[in-house]
Amino acid sequence: MNCDQRITIRDAAASDRDWIEDFINKRWGSNRVVSAGVMHDVPQLPGFIAWRSGARVGLLTYQTVEKEFEIVTLESVEEKVGIGSAMISKAVDLARKSRCKRVWLITTNDNMPAIAFLSKKRFSPCRHSPKCAGNITPIKTRNSQNRSIWNPPTG
Repeated sequence: MNCDQRITIRDAAASDRDWIEDFINKRWGSNRVVSAGVMHDVPQLPGFIAWRSGARVGLLTYQTVEKEFEIVTLESVEEKVGIGSAMISKAVDLARKSRCKRVWLITTNDNMPAIAFLSKKRFSPCRHSPKCAGNITPIKTRNSQNRSIWNPPTG
């Protein structure tokens, strides 16, 4: 029996696409998400997969545009065990190595667990974007405002 509970993060590969599609579909109800007016096909995005005890336990997808690193999706099978933290650390490290000006993402105002988590990671709200309200995904539409959250990489 494998009792190793360490979390490892590796780059998502083409061979992970079926798993990514299934994982995101089960959690979000779609493989497509909208962020800041841009539609993303999540399995086609670059990303990281978190592993623990030989199983996939988390996914972070991202895009970089003009030296800005956007976290498009962040999902894990379990909260408060370090999966999200490990993926965020990997993303911020990559953004620094890529000399990105900032790391950012969008979440809804009423997603208090996500806002608390991001605050612990030193992300802070930078603006409300009423035009994005309800546009996180075609499935997860809400009547709340959305907030862009960012964390400029520091040396």
